[in-house]
Amino acid sequence: MHNQLLFCFAFFCQIVLISGWMARKSVSNMRAVQRDYPPSEYPRLYPFPPKHYERVQRRFLTANTVVGCIGLIILAVLLGTPRDGAWDHAIAIWYGLLQYLPLVFWEVSRRSELQLMRDSATTRSAGLTPRRMLDVVPRGLLVVAGVVYLMLLAFVPYVDQFDYDWFGGYWNVAIITAMNLGFIGALFLQVHGKKLDPYLDPSDRQRHLTQLARLLLLISIAATVFAMLSISLKAFEFEHLKGVSHSLYFQLLALLSFSTQQPRNLDYTVYREGHSAA
Repeated sequence: MHNQLLFCFAFFCQIVLISGWMARKSVSNMRAVQRDYPPSEYPRLYPFPPKHYERVQRRFLTANTVVGCIGLIILAVLLGTPRDGAWDHAIAIWYGLLQYLPLVFWEVSRRSELQLMRDSATTRSAGLTPRRMLDVVPRGLLVVAGVVYLMLLAFVPYVDQFDYDWFGGYWNVAIITAMNLGFIGALFLQVHGKKLDPYLDPSDRQRHLTQLARLLLLISIAATVFAMLSISLKAFEFEHLKGVSHSLYFQLLALLSFSTQQPRNLDYTVYREGHSAA
């Protein structure tokens, strides 16, 4: 009973954090930018009419409210239904994926804005851009991620020697390896591909790429540690905490992603009408 209540508490925190506080904080940050840097003075920042941004923000908040209500309904069912907790981890995973859908739509909308910005740009910011991925990757964090990955490579064969019937740790290695390769490819495209925002100051782009690299490394570390933790919970017969760990894992990923959002720290003078690139 205590384990079920613990999962319900963690699941409630997941609802409030991702679909509640983070969603509203993201919209609040964007509205603050629109207030401090209005379209009348910074027209390059707004390729669409002002009503477009209001509509996107309203839909984003509505979607998160709906997802939050779904989560509260699930929580009410969990609290009112006798169960053994076997499906808690699946509930945390699938609901967590549902919570990320509004963020995906938000990102798609942002990409369309940047594409229109590129198409309509008459002047573009100029400057030196990193030629190597290592120019934007935090070296210390890269070392930590490498050490943690090597720990996984050593941990899986160690557990495998106990001949657990359920053991599938090598799949974890394959998944983590594929994820890391995907992260490397995504960062490579960001560093060497076309600049999405044609007006973005070179120093801001450098900072953005560094933040992205830091985020990907932190996610890699978190996913690798979580893989080892999941195996350990099952091996030491603490599988009743699996649902709680999955819920906390989704919350950690959300916080890591949110920590990279710094819309107020950009140089917005490049979006002024008549501003010429250096």
